[in-house]
Amino acid sequence: MKKISYIDVIRVISFGLIIYYHIVVELITRNFLTYETAPFYYNSNFHVATCAVALFFMVSGASLIVSSERKEKFSVSEYYKKRFFRILIPYYIASFASFAVICRFALPEGKNPWMLILNLFAMDGYASTLGADAVYLMVGEWFMGCLMILYLLFPLFRLLVVKWPVKTFVISTICYIFLIVFYPFEVNAYQNVLVKGYEFILGMFIVRIYNRIPKKILFITIPFIVLLFVSPAALPVKESFLITGVASAVFITLSKFEPQFRKLNIFNKVTGTICKFSYEIFLIHHAVIFVVLSWAFSKYGTEANIAAICVLTVVLIIISGIIIRYISKAVMKLIGYIAGKIKYKKTT
Repeated sequence: MKKISYIDVIRVISFGLIIYYHIVVELITRNFLTYETAPFYYNSNFHVATCAVALFFMVSGASLIVSSERKEKFSVSEYYKKRFFRILIPYYIASFASFAVICRFALPEGKNPWMLILNLFAMDGYASTLGADAVYLMVGEWFMGCLMILYLLFPLFRLLVVKWPVKTFVISTICYIFLIVFYPFEVNAYQNVLVKGYEFILGMFIVRIYNRIPKKILFITIPFIVLLFVSPAALPVKESFLITGVASAVFITLSKFEPQFRKLNIFNKVTGTICKFSYEIFLIHHAVIFVVLSWAFSKYGTEANIAAICVLTVVLIIISGIIIRYISKAVMKLIGYIAGKIKYKKTT
């Protein structure tokens, strides 16, 4: 598969909205905004963050299968090696930075040191969501752990989507509908790995068939998106269906503008550059938001210039993400060098 421009656009939109959400939450916590006055925060049908997260899972599945199909043969062992080095090394670096700055190299009071095992597998955020007393360092959010589970399952998902696409889509959709209608779990549906797994598979499926979806679909997806955003009353549909539905509609809508995106060279360079650092920015953004806004409001209080602080926060998030990216690359090169030396010694 060739590079698909709309995937970068969706990635930028999804993690941009997630960063926006966490900035707004911190402002609400400090009584500078309320849930009602926060712009583009939530409406009667869904929460902007839940939609952004659904898009994030869809684009994660889509980008993985696109990447895997660029190669002649998919190697499961090679996939796991590259994927977990790419995921865990930046995660460890971001976690170390957060532990140093926020915790000052000391475990929060009452935390069990053994719970740090969860951090080794990037499961601390998701474990906290599920009720565990984990040492959550504001790195990667709850869905980092959820993604780790889905990354483990990706080779199986890929096999199903590639070999039996229609059957996989139909069966997974039926299971998803039954899950939401008869939801038996205490954890919120939008945080359930089974629900996120369906969105992950949905992204894989759509990206493989978007060329075959007729452009007339826009007469359905665009009105549907507009309706959900502007409707003053809640639609009589379960929120989980609306979240997955609007994320799918946005995904499909943007996919139909792929020919136009490809012609925008400067736009593609900008989104491509942002996406190059998007994972590291995503990892560290919440910790940076917490640190910067805590400092600003402790120093300036109610006289703080919210606009200036938000701009400063975003700039520092970007800088932190770039630094983590380059440190991670240096660490990976060092690991590769050491592994090469060990391999050389074994063969001589």
